[in-house]
Amino acid sequence: MGGKHLGIKAKLMLVSILLSFLMTAVLCLVFWNNTTKWERKQSAEEIQNRLAVALVNVEKDYMQIWSLMSTLSNNQLVDEYISMSQSRLDSRLEYQSDPRSNAGHIVTQAYDEIDRIMVQYQMNDLIAKGLLVSNSHNMDMLFGKDYGHSSDRAYMQSFFEGGDGNFPAGIVKSPFFYAASFQNYYIIPITAKVYSYNGSRYLGDVYIAISSNWLEKQLRSYGEETKDEVLIRLGNRVYSYCNQEFQEVTEEFLGLFEDEMTAQNGKVTPVPWGEEKNEYIVVAGDNGSIDFAQRIPEYSLTLAQFGGSWDIAFYVCLMCLIVVLLYLVLNYMIKRPIMKICGQLHQIAQGNFSVQREIETGDEFQMISDEIVRMAQDIQKLMDKTIQAEKDKQNYQFQMLQYQINPHFMYNTLNSIRWMGEINGIPGIVDMTTAFAKVLRRTFRSSDYLVNLEDEIQFIKDYSMLQAYRYGNAFEVQYEVDESLYSARVIKFTLQPLVENAVFHGVEASRSKCLIRVGARKEGKNLVLFVWDDGVGIAAENLKKLNDFQAGKKDKISGIGIANIHERIQIEFGTQYGVHIDSREGEYTCVTVTMPLLDGTSVFEETGGGNDERERHGTENV
Repeated sequence: MGGKHLGIKAKLMLVSILLSFLMTAVLCLVFWNNTTKWERKQSAEEIQNRLAVALVNVEKDYMQIWSLMSTLSNNQLVDEYISMSQSRLDSRLEYQSDPRSNAGHIVTQAYDEIDRIMVQYQMNDLIAKGLLVSNSHNMDMLFGKDYGHSSDRAYMQSFFEGGDGNFPAGIVKSPFFYAASFQNYYIIPITAKVYSYNGSRYLGDVYIAISSNWLEKQLRSYGEETKDEVLIRLGNRVYSYCNQEFQEVTEEFLGLFEDEMTAQNGKVTPVPWGEEKNEYIVVAGDNGSIDFAQRIPEYSLTLAQFGGSWDIAFYVCLMCLIVVLLYLVLNYMIKRPIMKICGQLHQIAQGNFSVQREIETGDEFQMISDEIVRMAQDIQKLMDKTIQAEKDKQNYQFQMLQYQINPHFMYNTLNSIRWMGEINGIPGIVDMTTAFAKVLRRTFRSSDYLVNLEDEIQFIKDYSMLQAYRYGNAFEVQYEVDESLYSARVIKFTLQPLVENAVFHGVEASRSKCLIRVGARKEGKNLVLFVWDDGVGIAAENLKKLNDFQAGKKDKISGIGIANIHERIQIEFGTQYGVHIDSREGEYTCVTVTMPLLDGTSVFEETGGGNDERERHGTENV
């Protein structure tokens, strides 16, 4: 541990401090987040409860107003007044001084009856102005707490031109000249038809301008406490109420009230709305004409609500104390075992693989120490095995090349030559002897591990000639090699065992003349050699067993064995190369050898072999 790096003690202290502060920060964030969520939930529930109460009271008043208007259609005195003809009403003016005037008495009774109904339904404070209009005469009966004027009828009727529903005009500024006070600056016009007492004839209309106090008395204090606007839907219009002012908002807010309502099964669910996805509490009325909504205000937890700066300082000091205690414990429990483990590793680095266990703690550190001891033993075994394997490999690659020819083959060849010379005196004895001499010369003249493909093919031709004489021309050999591949480098004696196997197991067993094809082709960056024969073939159950040499089995087929070739190729070039046998019983057998195409570069520059192989073949240009 140099002076430029933190020691383990400093790292433990740093990690402990960071961990403690991180835990403190996480706890604060969790507390902050949960408090904010709880506050928003409480705020949503409170808004929903207040809006529901306000809406219940508003709908109650609204139903009272409609009950009043319905009563006007079922009142005999109102029926007598609104049914009077214009002439009869005019006669009241002629005899107005006569208290027995029948027409004047009906008017007085109707007015008193309407006043009584308003008192009965407690509508005096809600109705700013009422107007009873008859289809039979031109006299308008005004009621309500605001004074009347001849222009009131025109104003009232203008509110309902081209509109439908209960609130076609919505909330409007009062146009009346003789308002009782500025408190009724906003009105909500509604209208209804008046029918005869028995309900058979349409007699006229009643217009009522509801005072804005109808809504304000429920929302004024509520809006001031929440400091946020309340949205009111009246029919197809939406208004915002804030600071005792009504203002119509855009029609897009109608969609807010058409969404799923907020309170269902006692659970309050905010409705996200708008581009900013603000959350609203929506409360729907029972009659479908009036709804309320309000945005849930943003909640921000202040330091005072969190508990004050002194509390935070106390928590920080407490965490610092925990850090110190944690450091002392970690220093005792971790540093000492780590130092012993470092000592074991240092011994291994010095080449001493006989390290012993030094920790008896019964925990993970002891497990690490035991694994280090086991690792050192395995490294020693691996090094011994590697050294022995390298020796075996070198012996395998250099010395075995001088003994690749089957002694049985040499004996049979010499025996054939002798009998041919002694008995038959066949002229072909010269060719046979010459071929055999070439085979021996190519076998023993050099210890080169790699040869040109051309030399390997020529060796097979000489070898095949000898075998042809031996088996009485029982087979024919065809060569399918592109001359452009003659310069390719292959492992020495790769094709000879394959041809030998084709002769012994294909030709000899078939007892008929066979064809053997020896070829080479280029596939991408690979060289593929093959030996094919149309002999007896291999049974399917035996074919898989023969191909098992690719998994490391050493079963031999003939001579040095195809498994031997497979192993040599994989040692030299890698496990992606090797030998594969394909056959069909009674038809053919084909043995394919795949290796890198080496031409013009050294073997290990092409295949990426190890340093030991590079030293052995580095001077050999392929």
